[in-house]
Amino acid sequence: MITELDGYQTWSTTHRDPFEDHCGPFFWRKLPDGTVETAFAAKAHHCNGMGILHGGVLMSFADYSLFAIANDELGTGSAVTVSFSSDFIAGAGPGQLIKGRGQITRAGGRLIFVRGEIFSDERVLLSFSGVLMRR
Repeated sequence: MITELDGYQTWSTTHRDPFEDHCGPFFWRKLPDGTVETAFAAKAHHCNGMGILHGGVLMSFADYSLFAIANDELGTGSAVTVSFSSDFIAGAGPGQLIKGRGQITRAGGRLIFVRGEIFSDERVLLSFSGVLMRR
């Protein structure tokens, strides 16, 4: 059983996303240096027919990570994903702790540009970038 999720949290009731709760659940935390890290415990139901994490789960987690990374910039406002790109690099399986990290590359006006990586045991599984539009 993965216990490394201690110290992580889910979205508050004002930021709940039923799909992410069902697909994950996904979690986030702020590290001492201010960096946001996301995580989820990979289980058998996250896998495809070959027993590796389904690409759709990784992309959903990366989209969740976009918002977690941009959370301070968004404040109490909301946003939608208007652009998303990802590259699959490696696979992972059930029983692994999957994490995400990234940074805002630009924010101004209505748009927030974010890029990051999804990894397990420091091995990159997916790189991603996206643009959020404030609502």
